[in-house]
Amino acid sequence: MLNIVKNLLLLITVTNLFASAPVVDESENFANSDSSVHALAHDDNESSYFANQQANPAVNNQISELQQNVQELKNQLANLKAQQTELYKDLDRRLSALRPPAVKKTPAKVHSNNPAEEQVAYMAAYSLVEKKQFSQAKIALQDFIKDYAFSGYAPNAEYWLGELYLQEQDFATAMVHFENIINNFPASNKLAAALYKLGVALAANGQTEEANARFKEVLQKYPDSDAAQLAKNQLN
Repeated sequence: MLNIVKNLLLLITVTNLFASAPVVDESENFANSDSSVHALAHDDNESSYFANQQANPAVNNQISELQQNVQELKNQLANLKAQQTELYKDLDRRLSALRPPAVKKTPAKVHSNNPAEEQVAYMAAYSLVEKKQFSQAKIALQDFIKDYAFSGYAPNAEYWLGELYLQEQDFATAMVHFENIINNFPASNKLAAALYKLGVALAANGQTEEANARFKEVLQKYPDSDAAQLAKNQLN
């Protein structure tokens, strides 16, 4: 910073020196087209000024030093600009690394244009459950829910996924699917069964109090259902 201030002061000094020089408009040499008038080859004041400048080596040295300093400043500024650019690039790379990767979302089909299409897709998945091809059945049921999230068959698909995970003793995942029915499909005819099965999964997971609360809820809300009788047996 001190070097920059020094160079600026030196630049002002030399500028002031040149500002005191008389300005000569060369167009005066040709203002009169009469051949008898000689062109003004020199201006006495101008000639004497430059003569004085040539006789003053200190000024010449200052000019030379200033030119060198200006060049150095240009080089420094270029280096600073390059460093700044690199810093911005590095910062951008760091920020990009912190951003979560973009996830491509495939929108679910709210309703199929062809209801038969939903039925065929669900029955194809359910048939795998009946054939006890459980691994393939899970994949098919998950694909159905992804493609037809709001289908009338979606609660059934959720229910059978819960049953399959319950059979595998993956109680946490089973509970997620039964809760999906309770939370997302309150009018489904699978609601009582899902509530009961949620209680079964909770009991198997060692959450006895929560399980009993679900069994009692089945008895209160769906007293005439098959699930209510099963819930009563569990409580007894």
